[in-house]
Amino acid sequence: MSPSPTFKHGLSIKVKLTSTMLLGIAAIAAIVHFPWVYTSRRNVQQMVSQLHEESFRGAQNDAAAFFDNVLGTQHVILSSFKNALIELEDPSAQGQLYLNLLHAQEHLAWVQIGFANGDFLGAQRRDDGLYHLDKRQWGDRLGELGEPGSELAAEQAEREQQAQVYAQTEAPSDLPGKPDWQVETYQFIPQDRALTQVDSRQRDEFYYAPLRPYYQAGLENLGGTVWTDVYRFRTGNVVGLDAATAYRDPQTGVVRGVISISIGLRQISEYLADIRSPSKGLLFILDRQGNLVAASNPTILAATFESTGGAELPTMDRVDNPLLQVVDQAFEENNISLSALADIQEFSQYDSVTDERYYIAVSPLGRLDWTIGSITPEAVYLSSVNQNHRRLLILVLGLLSGSLVVLWGINDRLLIRPIVSISGAAAAMEEGKFHHEALIKTAQREDELGHLAEIFQNMAEVIGDREKSLKAQIADLRDSGTGMAGSQLEIAYYNALLERATRLRSPLPETGKFPPSGSLSAYYRILKERAESVRSTRISGAEVERLLRIENYLASLPDGDLRELANSAQREAFDANVLIFQEGDVAQKVYVIALGTVELLSTSQDEPIRTLRTGQLLGDLNLMLNIPYTTSARSREDTVLFAFDSDTFSRILRQNPQVIPAVEPRLIRYQDTLIDAQIWIGEEHSQFEAGATWLEMLNQQLHHWWHGQLIEH
Repeated sequence: MSPSPTFKHGLSIKVKLTSTMLLGIAAIAAIVHFPWVYTSRRNVQQMVSQLHEESFRGAQNDAAAFFDNVLGTQHVILSSFKNALIELEDPSAQGQLYLNLLHAQEHLAWVQIGFANGDFLGAQRRDDGLYHLDKRQWGDRLGELGEPGSELAAEQAEREQQAQVYAQTEAPSDLPGKPDWQVETYQFIPQDRALTQVDSRQRDEFYYAPLRPYYQAGLENLGGTVWTDVYRFRTGNVVGLDAATAYRDPQTGVVRGVISISIGLRQISEYLADIRSPSKGLLFILDRQGNLVAASNPTILAATFESTGGAELPTMDRVDNPLLQVVDQAFEENNISLSALADIQEFSQYDSVTDERYYIAVSPLGRLDWTIGSITPEAVYLSSVNQNHRRLLILVLGLLSGSLVVLWGINDRLLIRPIVSISGAAAAMEEGKFHHEALIKTAQREDELGHLAEIFQNMAEVIGDREKSLKAQIADLRDSGTGMAGSQLEIAYYNALLERATRLRSPLPETGKFPPSGSLSAYYRILKERAESVRSTRISGAEVERLLRIENYLASLPDGDLRELANSAQREAFDANVLIFQEGDVAQKVYVIALGTVELLSTSQDEPIRTLRTGQLLGDLNLMLNIPYTTSARSREDTVLFAFDSDTFSRILRQNPQVIPAVEPRLIRYQDTLIDAQIWIGEEHSQFEAGATWLEMLNQQLHHWWHGQLIEH
């Protein structure tokens, strides 16, 4: 039996053969898989475009139906008056009509009429499912208007003047009295299919209908419908808008009142929520100024739906919603102008914070100069694709695992065992312990390995015969004395070995010294530590340039200047919770984050002002405004920064004044970190334009720095 061969450290031939085969299988799987993924994404993009077009067309049709329902409700009331189906002075019949219309149109907030004499009658939808019938009456008959020259007409004219004064001063002494205000509460009973009164109460508060925004809007276009701007409804402090139209007496042509249908912003958002589920992304509506009117997630605008003050609509950058922040970023990067939007526009946006891609589309709504938009995470469309992707990956891994077991066994039986037996036979031949029977089974194979085993058998027989002959010759020489004595043969053999060892241990050509065998492991560790040190401190100019291009104004620099700036970078590493620079320090460096997270802190605030991540800059605005650091910077985790000295950074920027317009939006985005800059920049300096705002002063200081005309302070 031949001894088992001893292998050097490394991968065995079995591992190499099996790995090669597995790599081949994996390569085939990749060739099939990646084109499939690419094709899937292309199909998803086409599908997204079609879905956007169809959903917007549907939203526009739904919006048209929504606003048409409002106008239809208004038309029903006008027709009832003109055809004498309901008397204008009959509050009971009018109230029932308004309640039924409000119940039938679930997205309406108010159905109401304000009378020219100051009276009011309207039905209101409450959030708890109940309804209010609100009647505010100054005189004996609802909406009664005095004949010209009559005592009632004079009384109503005086009331109007006093109400105008009160509207301007809101002084209690100028109150022209108060109307009789009665509020009845109704509940819809499904069993009876009718609205039933459940409560009634009186209120004591001043009200005069012609002062309200909906009434004044209705007078602007007699005979037509006018949509008001968004404002706060006096009752309930609900924020919304009205479709108002004036009603004139058919006989005299005198305006008797203004019919108004009110829509709360909550109802518009709930209407969008019926169209788009929150799990599928977000639908939103913007007004002509880019303010957020509604969103399919009503909680986003919960603070706007009701207000005790004004009715200010938020912009997207002020809304704490990650999807709308992505939309705001996409609008800025793609220069989207809502006023110039004529048709559907689509684009995608990658968000580095969530590490996800989003599909965004905007289109004119077709009503009120509003714009409807949609944002959908790519994962929504790729969920089934990703699920199939995972299934395919599991299948491939299963096939690879099964193939590993099968290939391991096949290689071991067909290749590895014969090779090991031949290798063992060679080792046995070297030691003089070879047995002819060791290769009999392998030599019986009819392939190359069988032929090789047969050659080894023949070689072993020849070597054995020659060894026996050599031993016999040495014995003859020793016995006959005609050759060297045995001791001389041994000495010659020893000297030959000694000479070979000396050559092997000769000095190394680089150092002239042969390292002692005991120090090889230490020598290796030193080399490894040096290699790790070089690798960890090496700066790639291309990597720094890639990070700098993330910032818009640096990306617009010429390639040569940007490359020069990148090559001047110095690497600085910080452990977690380490102060990088302190508020008030002179701005001597500009940093870009290569790895980790940095918090900007201010002594005037308890919480961090901002959190910056990979690719974001620190200190550049301080340098360009010629002011110290207005915040402190602290590493939130283990962080690596690339630092640029102020001289190099300033020189390269100043020789490229064309990038100034790209820097100004950065002042706006980061003005919260520059509040304390007022300490360092005087507001009354002669180089500032008279009456300049704080942001305009920062822009002026920026331009002065760029042209080498710094304002001293």
